[in-house]
Amino acid sequence: MYTIDIDVGGTQTDGVFTDGREITEVKVDTTPHDLTVCFIECLSQGAKQLGFETIDRLMKETKILRWSSTITTNVLAERRGPKLGLMVTKGNKINLYHPDVSPALGLIIDEDNIIEIEEDPTEDEVLLSLKKLLEKGVRRIVISLKGGKKERDVRQWIEEQYPDHYLGAVPVVVGSEICKHPDDATRTHYAMVNSYTHGPLAASLFKAEDQIKYDYGFKGNLLVGLNRGGTCQIAKAKAIDTVESGPVLGIFGSARLSKYYDLTKVCSFDMGGTTAKFGIIHNFEPVYSPKTEFFGIPLDIPSVLLRSVSVGGGTIVKGNAKTGDLVIGPESKGAYPGPACYDLGGTEATITDAMLILGFINPDNFLSGKRRLRRENAEEAIDENVAKPLGISTATKAAKLILERVLDSLAMAFENTFKEINENSLSDYTMFAFGGNGGLFAALLAERLGISQVKVFRFGSVFSALASSMTDVVHVYEEFLEKKVSEIDRPEALRIIDFMMREARQDLQGEGFDPNKANYSLEIDIIEDANSIKVVSFDKIEMPFDLGKLLEEVTAKHGDVWVKTLRVRSRYEIAKYEPVKFPYSGEAMPKEAVSGKRTVLFTECPVFKYDMLKHGNVINGPAIVEGGNTTYYVPEGWVWRTDEYHNATLKLQKQLEGKDGENKVYGVS
Repeated sequence: MYTIDIDVGGTQTDGVFTDGREITEVKVDTTPHDLTVCFIECLSQGAKQLGFETIDRLMKETKILRWSSTITTNVLAERRGPKLGLMVTKGNKINLYHPDVSPALGLIIDEDNIIEIEEDPTEDEVLLSLKKLLEKGVRRIVISLKGGKKERDVRQWIEEQYPDHYLGAVPVVVGSEICKHPDDATRTHYAMVNSYTHGPLAASLFKAEDQIKYDYGFKGNLLVGLNRGGTCQIAKAKAIDTVESGPVLGIFGSARLSKYYDLTKVCSFDMGGTTAKFGIIHNFEPVYSPKTEFFGIPLDIPSVLLRSVSVGGGTIVKGNAKTGDLVIGPESKGAYPGPACYDLGGTEATITDAMLILGFINPDNFLSGKRRLRRENAEEAIDENVAKPLGISTATKAAKLILERVLDSLAMAFENTFKEINENSLSDYTMFAFGGNGGLFAALLAERLGISQVKVFRFGSVFSALASSMTDVVHVYEEFLEKKVSEIDRPEALRIIDFMMREARQDLQGEGFDPNKANYSLEIDIIEDANSIKVVSFDKIEMPFDLGKLLEEVTAKHGDVWVKTLRVRSRYEIAKYEPVKFPYSGEAMPKEAVSGKRTVLFTECPVFKYDMLKHGNVINGPAIVEGGNTTYYVPEGWVWRTDEYHNATLKLQKQLEGKDGENKVYGVS
């Protein structure tokens, strides 16, 4: 039986199809107008590659189907959510309980659609306010009052006076039920973001699930990827928990693989067609940020530290003749029409066009040969949009400038990410590079950052989908404490944990899973400094247990620290991919691994076929390694070594010097 994982990115949609032993990877163009189109196309291409005549034949042999998407992210970025209405306590219409003007104003809600009511409102006041919001044509209503205590009364009055058949399709959401955070601004913003993104997400997910069930005969339930590091059924997912789920799963996948390599300090670099994203892993776990921000909307809630910059293969580059500056992004050409070299009508220059001109990309083997790139289109676009405005004599020289500026942007973004955790030296980190363009830029970027070891992956171009294939069904329940360990009321905290455990068991049972077979863990978020948060985890918790003893362990190790959150995480194991080891074959590679030569960055480089490399094979840079859907660059001074999982380690050659100071050079058998 197969498990299928699909990750919809901004430019490409990636699929991983596995029977637990072999992996088939698929890439298709993302269809922004309707993401279910690329979802079904990915299934179709996967079926063909696996030898199934139709999708329904594949579905009969499929046990698990997981989908991570950019739907919620796109809704926020493009402001495509429904018209929101909001009730708040008087005096908070502009700031929404935030110290300053709320960033949500004008982004996901108009000021005219916010109505203030008394802190202790009457039923008449609430119903009159509701009538005003409905007359304004709002499609979702959020109630978020100071302290949250009167919100349920407000909703009860609304439900009694306006039954569902009257309100029609205008849901009323209570902030304190969506988010139990004590901070009024966080609770309000959280409920608004969730309400704003819920409709478009639900429409796409349920449409996709209906198609695979009723059109193609899938017997299971579609699971959706979460930014909490797992998946769950659609009905149990909050929209806000799917924001950036694919990239975050990539960080969790990096954390999982760091255990296989026993690497305690890892930074992840995920570069695709639209953006580059960065994460940090310490001791096999993702590093968390104490606060979250969605397009400028702040939440005082911990989340996996994920930062991004608008630099990807499809990012538009142009020269400004007036200032002499090279402008990179933030706009991207996506898959349609894509870079100029795609020959689909695009005329603006992109990073991919520059990399083609510099020889990094094989025009005849792009995406496994599915698309032939036209170098002449790339040269014309870069000449017109970059070289001429900046007074550069050739498109090739302009392309080299683009590469340098891209590396500058990536390095600055990476360094800023590390500054958030007060980390100034990156020399003891290993970079995990993936995404469609990660392997091209990784070693060049690492050298700028002072990182001397990079891991790249056989399935790096579909890494987030691969990471999804390693996930279980996960549910997370939180209570925000905001107090020191010594101030925690033990009996009350235990009561809260027991309630969350009951919720977890109930939700698993509702999804058709046996709650007695799940693992339940208690996570305690502690703040040791203002810039980072540490998650202390206790596995296999069963009620009742000695909470006082666990808190004593926290105090003994970390002191009387500030506890931000108590969290119960339920994990139900389902079929997932486990990396397979390959036997050692020696340092010299087989002749069939050699593909030829080409000029890259003005230097002639050997080109190798990734699929022909064996465990132990070594390549000295400069060299190119071509995979089916991506390309890896080994710069001069770097050495590639294929490892036991058919991934590879790139190291600066000086790290491999012998006692005599001579670098080893390996040939071809």
